[in-house]
Formats: sequence, C-alpha cells, structure tokens
Amino acid sequence: MAVSSTQVTCLTTPTLLVTADTDGCRVLVHKQQNHSIYVGGSNVTTANGFLFDHDGTLDISLPPQESLYACSSSGTEVAYVLKVGQS
Repeated sequence: MAVSSTQVTCLTTPTLLVTADTDGCRVLVHKQQNHSIYVGGSNVTTANGFLFDHDGTLDISLPPQESLYACSSSGTEVAYVLKVGQS
C-alpha cells in the first residue's frame, strides 16, 4: 500500500490536491482554522464545493480516475494531504 503526503496552498481558484489514479485511494485532508476551503472536482467554487470550515480532518474515499480539488474562501489556505493508495 503506497502512502504519500504533501502540503498544498489552496487559492481562491480550483487547486489540485490529489491526482487521479487507476485504483482509487483514501485521502485525508487537514487544514488549520485560517480560512474555509471548499472541496470538489476541477470546477470547485465556493458556490458548489463541499465546505470544510473547521480545524479537523476530512476523510475521503476517492474513486478510480477521479482527482480532488479545493479552493479557499479568501486569500490562501494550506491543506495537508495524506494519500493512501491501493498499490
């Protein structure tokens, strides 16, 4: 099982958190309580994304061939990303 981690600075436009792979994976996203971020697909915005507005961890099972994006409500926000792959 492959494990990788990274820190991604989310902008107010869609920012790639996790690249699509063929097997799918589990993704854990953590942020500090500076700005809200919105999580979704490549078209994520503050109007259509999943709101992540507290200090905590978001646990996502990402299906095969799907990427995960996020955008900040204002300014920038650092997202800490842990990806646990199938292979």
